[in-house]
Amino acid sequence: MSLALLPVLLFWGTVTGVDLVSFPQGLLSRPLVAASVAGAILGDPLSGLRVGVILELFAMDVLPIGASRYPDYGPAAVVAAAFAVGGSGAHVLGPAALLGVLLAILGGRSVEGLRRLNGDLVRKAEPALAMGDRGMVSRLFWMGMTADAARSLSLTAFGLALVVVLQWGIEVPSELGHYLGLVAIGGGILGGMNGVLRRSGGARLVGVGLLLGTIVAWIA
Repeated sequence: MSLALLPVLLFWGTVTGVDLVSFPQGLLSRPLVAASVAGAILGDPLSGLRVGVILELFAMDVLPIGASRYPDYGPAAVVAAAFAVGGSGAHVLGPAALLGVLLAILGGRSVEGLRRLNGDLVRKAEPALAMGDRGMVSRLFWMGMTADAARSLSLTAFGLALVVVLQWGIEVPSELGHYLGLVAIGGGILGGMNGVLRRSGGARLVGVGLLLGTIVAWIA
């Protein structure tokens, strides 16, 4: 990974983290998008796309409804793509996906911390809000945005620092890498299917969709 591109990756990781909740919620935080763009930044969009597909399968099992707890896959996908691009050979795909999943879980914890911080800020501002202070509403908005940007930037920076250390100090054995790749792909498929079943209303509809998709693919 080129150190000269670190600022660009940090910026992109921050954007994907903020996109999850704060702004603009344009699906930039989806692993498929975040990892593919990160790969393109590093000159290898195909490696970014590959690891993005695996992480997208895991993310399909997430239902971000209300105050539910869920991983933050945006910055994690950027970091995973950086690890996959910097490695040599397809055997780094599994370790990259594993790093992405672990970092996404850590990112989910940071989202919980951000929610608590925002709650504390609102409680402290209750007297001003009760008096109709519109300036306080604006300040709360910008404080929340700034805190989320700082969270996303810190998460991306931590992950990229791990990538630099791992790439410089540890070489993944090819056999271990291939094994982790199979585990990551298998786990991703199971997670993705679970998410599809929960959203579709039952296995029967999924089966019909797979059958129709197979027929279309065969005809094409």
